[in-house]
Amino acid sequence: MYSTLYKEDLVNCFVFVCCIIISISFQFYNLVSFNFSSGVPDAPDNFRSTYQTCISVTLQWLRGFNGRLEQTFTTAYADLNTSDEYTVCDIEDTKDAKIIWKVTNGIFPSHRYRFHVTAVNGLGNSATVTGQDISTLGMFVVNTAWTYILV
Repeated sequence: MYSTLYKEDLVNCFVFVCCIIISISFQFYNLVSFNFSSGVPDAPDNFRSTYQTCISVTLQWLRGFNGRLEQTFTTAYADLNTSDEYTVCDIEDTKDAKIIWKVTNGIFPSHRYRFHVTAVNGLGNSATVTGQDISTLGMFVVNTAWTYILV
């Protein structure tokens, strides 16, 4: 009526239980890792220029949800006077809601520019946000020559 437990039976039972635990752990890990990242980041919001000089433009935007992954930003802009295009990649996420970025490369006085910003994470890019056309200030020269009058 009673069977004798052998050492091999205990080992087989232990291995069977361990396999079940490992299987459940992998399924839980897959479930958790699937929900951990939810996709590409949201597009930046409220993208605008906050300050212009004759050789620089300061941009500002609010970062969207990053998909629970590390994100950076790519800014591209076109000089509407010359049709030249520039791209600035890997602008770091500051972890604040507001991102401020000063652009000085390729900016000239009295030119019109169109700026774009895109959020990027390991799963892809957000939609590209286009800002308003921006005109830089014209350059002015201050005459520093002195006139001497001899008496």
